[in-house]
Amino acid sequence: MAKFSDVAAGIRARTPAVLPLPGATVDGETGAWSGPTADLDLRALNEEEYGDVLSAALAYAKGKGLSAPEDGDALYERGKMIHTLALACLDRESSKDAPRPFFDGGAEQIRKSEIMTPEVIAYLYERQQLWQDEISPLKSDLKPEQFLAAAVETAKGNMAFFVNSRPGIRWSFTRTLASLYVASLANSSPSSSSSGSPEM
Repeated sequence: MAKFSDVAAGIRARTPAVLPLPGATVDGETGAWSGPTADLDLRALNEEEYGDVLSAALAYAKGKGLSAPEDGDALYERGKMIHTLALACLDRESSKDAPRPFFDGGAEQIRKSEIMTPEVIAYLYERQQLWQDEISPLKSDLKPEQFLAAAVETAKGNMAFFVNSRPGIRWSFTRTLASLYVASLANSSPSSSSSGSPEM
């Protein structure tokens, strides 16, 4: 029987990402960035790192005046974003077995940077969370009845499903709806219908 140390050995997968710099713009259709950007890699956090993030986020929120921070508090959530990025963003040129942090000044560097605006932090954090979900062996898709219920509520303008779902589930939901929409356009296009006049 293998020991955990035998099966747990390995290097955590990394995925490429970009940090938009001042002057960068994003294509609304493709999501591609143009203009100045910086290359980096993202990785998922392990349990010890996640615990460190929660502790640091708690201290961050208390330092900003919250007496008992908890999930949902804006400052606590912002603290989780900042400290997650400090650990999860890697120098792309660093070796796989000896990764170096992209933010070499840690969370403090992120907090004080003129480049790392709240929107940029949220964007990069969302990318990291998508990757965390992507490599999770526990990731699950919506059951058909759950998907239908979520689609109906979303069409009504109810944001609860979108706001409360993990990024990976939101991406799966959005991609499925986009595929259905594109298919419906193809089916309704003039080229998809029969052409010419019926024979007499």
